[in-house]
Amino acid sequence: MAYRFQKKSGPSKTSVDSYDEDSVTYGGDMSTIYSPPPFEGNMQEAKALFENTNQQQKTDSLYQRIDEYKMKNMELQEALRKLQEEFTTEMDDREKIIKHLRTEYKASSTKAADLQAQLDLTIKSANEKYEKMESKLTRKVHDLEEEVLMKEVELSKLKEFAGIKDELEEEVRTLRAEAAAERRADARRRAAAEQAQTRTEARLRQRLAQDLERREQEIRKELEAAVSAEARSAVQESRACRGELQYQSLQAQAVLAEGARAASENGRLRRELAQAA
Repeated sequence: MAYRFQKKSGPSKTSVDSYDEDSVTYGGDMSTIYSPPPFEGNMQEAKALFENTNQQQKTDSLYQRIDEYKMKNMELQEALRKLQEEFTTEMDDREKIIKHLRTEYKASSTKAADLQAQLDLTIKSANEKYEKMESKLTRKVHDLEEEVLMKEVELSKLKEFAGIKDELEEEVRTLRAEAAAERRADARRRAAAEQAQTRTEARLRQRLAQDLERREQEIRKELEAAVSAEARSAVQESRACRGELQYQSLQAQAVLAEGARAASENGRLRRELAQAA
């Protein structure tokens, strides 16, 4: 199991940082105070003029809110930068400890590989012994079957001799019983060999699993001791600052969208006034 810690290179830029006020296109020159034409008694034109003036005031208020958000964002960015510098310093000290622990973990992995190789070798040796024993027993059973067959042939040739026939039949029955007993013994020996192989496998696997689990628990305890409460607190504060920055960024984006809609509405009202004039 590998534990990785990643350092942050610095505070990430939000959409508020990349906002360029000069790149926004408005419905008109905002530095020029709108001078309404003389009232000529047209109620529709007066209504449009009133809506245009009200829209202009909303736009100015939005710009002021954007400036406030930008100032707050700069303060939060500075606080986040300081926290990340402290966190980076703390993590530099932890990396040496983690490197040492990783070296020990690699050594334990090598030991586990050696145990696995030993297990494979033991299984291979047991399989070879089992194959040799099976081949030997198979040959023995085959020889007994051939002997029984030969006795049966001799029995068929000597049927006219009743006494000899009875003796041969008894001998054949005895040989058959011996062959059956040998088959049963062979089956028992095979089952015993398989059980012994299974027990050996299980014992070696259990030992390997216990060694790996024990070493993993030791490394986990050392890693938990290496990470102090101060580092965890710094991470929590950094996450809180990031959440605040994301919230401020979303608010600034909403204000920008509202400003864009207001500028579009302002331009539409100006066009309607120009057409009415």
